[in-house]
Amino acid sequence: MLWFRVCLWWSSCGWLPLEILATATTCLQDGIPEDQRQNLTIDGVSMPLGVATSGWDSVDLVTRVYQILASEVLGYHVRTLSTANSLHQMLAVSGCSGQDLALCTWPPTEHLSFEAWATGIQIPTWAAFSQLLGEASGSILGPVGYEGYDGLHVLGRANN
Repeated sequence: MLWFRVCLWWSSCGWLPLEILATATTCLQDGIPEDQRQNLTIDGVSMPLGVATSGWDSVDLVTRVYQILASEVLGYHVRTLSTANSLHQMLAVSGCSGQDLALCTWPPTEHLSFEAWATGIQIPTWAAFSQLLGEASGSILGPVGYEGYDGLHVLGRANN
């Protein structure tokens, strides 16, 4: 059974990771300590498992839970990269810092992301750029188990 110490904290700003815990170095009771974790090696390059995130609460929470499980259960060093939106998440996992092939490197330092919004990646510019990247392009593997919607919302009394 997994047992979590208090590693996520809810505040008025949303879920915040507590990076420094006074009494523990891991969140899980039997978690793998940081000095025993390993890196990924891709094409001879050693690096932490990279996760691209976009800074909204739901994706930050899922990313933090994944980070804890990947590091403390599977034993990998994990790093996160905060990006502006879903398009930039896809660019990051494709090894690109922008929509120009000159801004792409191999191997990528980000390997996955959670919660890419369809409105951010179902655009013609991403589809065309993704084709240019070929096999190096990030791919959507499927849903993460919940749906979200974006939109503009106005209180009823302000609308009247």
